[in-house]
Amino acid sequence: MGRIKDSLQQLVGKTIQGVVICRNPGSEPKAQLFLAFKDGTSFEFWVDQGQLSMASKVDEEDLEKVVSLATQREGTAVHVVESPIVRIGKARIENEPGAAQNNPLEGIAVSEIDEENALFLAIHRRDALLYWMARAMDDAEVLDWVDLFSAAFGSMLQRCSLEDLDRLYQHETRWNSVVRPPSVIVPDLMRFLGGLSVVNKRAYEQLQCRGTIEAFLKLRDASEFEVGQNRGREILTSLEA
Repeated sequence: MGRIKDSLQQLVGKTIQGVVICRNPGSEPKAQLFLAFKDGTSFEFWVDQGQLSMASKVDEEDLEKVVSLATQREGTAVHVVESPIVRIGKARIENEPGAAQNNPLEGIAVSEIDEENALFLAIHRRDALLYWMARAMDDAEVLDWVDLFSAAFGSMLQRCSLEDLDRLYQHETRWNSVVRPPSVIVPDLMRFLGGLSVVNKRAYEQLQCRGTIEAFLKLRDASEFEVGQNRGREILTSLEA
């Protein structure tokens, strides 16, 4: 066992986005393991002459950069392990009727979805999320989703004023991936809540009582909420067909 470094303390509390494993039998180090975190940093472990070694600090290299550098090393086999939610991608899909039979959320547990992911899905992959929420759920799963959405809205609202949600994207870099342009966040999330009120009434009834959702609903645009409700009805109709 190699010497344990104090740099490991820097990893505590970080959220892992992906793991990169490298093997190169022809040179040292023969094996490397990188932990890539959601905040755009990473940390390296490697095997050197049979001993486990580790970096002296966290590196300012995100998952994409780690993979890019690893693949440049001749003879190195690189294997990347990512959360299933990451593989959904970053594309915005307005209508997703195929999600009724082939939902991209299939096999992803609510515990694998964080606050940023939840808002991304509610805005960019709303159909897929609403189809998924229309499934039969037991009380425990409904509560898990309610807790997730409540935390997601709360995390968003604590970073900005209700009157100026655009500030969220001016000052918080990690939220830039959720939506562009920021002006669509209120109508899109209103549509999501409207759809949820139709496809999963139990979840919506519990969710609307949470303080973070009550605060957000003060911005309520009845027309956008109704658009979401209409889409929710279409989704239920397609599932019943």
